[in-house]
Amino acid sequence: LHPDKQKHGLSMNIQPTMGMGLSAKVRLQLNLDMIKLNGVALFEKLPVDRMLIPIMWFEDTISKPPETLTIILRDALSLPFNCSNGFFGLILSSIFIQLYSIWLISLPTVSTKSFVLPSVRVSLLGRTFKN
Repeated sequence: LHPDKQKHGLSMNIQPTMGMGLSAKVRLQLNLDMIKLNGVALFEKLPVDRMLIPIMWFEDTISKPPETLTIILRDALSLPFNCSNGFFGLILSSIFIQLYSIWLISLPTVSTKSFVLPSVRVSLLGRTFKN
């Protein structure tokens, strides 16, 4: 056998970041290895002691991934940039909420014990009410 890398080789084009296959050429040949065995009448008629018989040739080519897979790959590769902007906004809003909480806590508190209710007199139909 004289294999030629261009005709018989396997090749794949892989996207390096995600490790997804973008294109591929798969070629495969299945062979039957026959060996002459003494005492077995079927194999005694072989012209040589060992023979490699090709049984099947398989070749499949994928030139490019489907469009939906290309869109998913594009979105996945742009995801870190989009997430970093969203993450930055989340951090800023979290800092704002924490600073606002600290400001609210630092305000002077008003105790209800410090209030003195004024004395009120209400006159209604000649009757006087006092609290």
